This record gives sequence, structure tokens and C-alpha cells, in this order.
Amino acid sequence: SPYIATALGDVDGDGSVELVSASGYGTHSVIAVFDAESGVEEWRSTNDITDPNDPRYMSVATIRLVPRIGESSMDIVLAGNNYSYGRICVLDGMTKQIRLQIGDNSLEPMANRYISDMALLDFGADGIEDYLVATQPYGSGSSGARLQLFSGFDGDAPWASETMGTGEVEINGVFLAVSPTDPVDMKIVAVLAEGLRAY
Repeated sequence: SPYIATALGDVDGDGSVELVSASGYGTHSVIAVFDAESGVEEWRSTNDITDPNDPRYMSVATIRLVPRIGESSMDIVLAGNNYSYGRICVLDGMTKQIRLQIGDNSLEPMANRYISDMALLDFGADGIEDYLVATQPYGSGSSGARLQLFSGFDGDAPWASETMGTGEVEINGVFLAVSPTDPVDMKIVAVLAEGLRAY
């Protein structure tokens, strides 16, 4: 299957840069980690996950790598979709064990919503990167595009934008716009089909 998301970083803290990739595999992606210089595969997730409640049972839309406080390794943050539900799964870059799951296949806050993109934001100014995702509706169960923020510590949801538009509105991305003269002056920008919206 083709790779649909990639990220570069020293995820296991060994001093070498790794390439983290996610390939499409129907209902769930296969995650692989390669040495970026040699191309040698260092780790690969199983491709026989059949339980929708497994945090790794998701089609990955984007990958972000987050340095772990006080450690040399990084978290691998996978954002994507489980059937018609948004899901975020965080793996410890060194052990590849699941550290955090946000969103399941039955409950809010991302029921009937797809994740299309993700940005990192230290919302609480506590030194921990939080996960800001762009979500759009799936089917008739939800309406309009939204930005939704989740804590990188415990998965709590401290903020969400108002619904943008009605019906099956596409949201193509989210990014942070920082003032060149004042790094504290930051805007969250949603990329919609009809234009941009800033918060």
C-alpha cells in the first residue's frame, strides 16, 4: 500500500533521524519506522488488527512527532479515522507502546467526524504540546467543519471552534500563524474550501 503520511525525527533517542510512515490498509494503517539515512526498517506495526476498539485500528491522515519532556525520545502522534469517527493514537517513540488514545468508535467528541489535519499547540503554556485537529462531517451524523483541541497530557478537550458552515463542509487543514515581531501573538488558521478563518 502507498505511504499516505510521513514525518522525520529522532523518535527513539538514539541520535539518528528516523522516517515514520503510515500506509493505507483499508480500515487501519500500517506504521513503519525506517532509519532515514540507510532506509533500513527498524520497526513495523502489525497488519492483522481486527478489533475496532484497538487504538491502532485507524486510517492515519497525518503524523506529528513531539519531543518527550526530560527524555531524548519522542511521541509519535497519529491522527485519523476509525470508520466514521475521528481518532488520535499516541505511541512512545522508543517502546512503540500506546501512551494515549483520544476518540473511540462510539462516543463524542469526534463521532461522525473525520480528521483531515493536525497542528501542535501548547494551549495551556505548561510545556506540553496539545493536539489541534481539523475535523469535517461524515454522513448525516454531523454537520459543518470544526477545529478541536485535545490535551497532550490526558486527552481532555479544553477548546473547540464553532461549527463552520452546514452540511458536508470540507476543511483542508489547520496551521498556526505567528507574528514575526511577537512570538506570543499567534493565530489559529483553518483552511476551508472557500477561504481562511482565523482564531
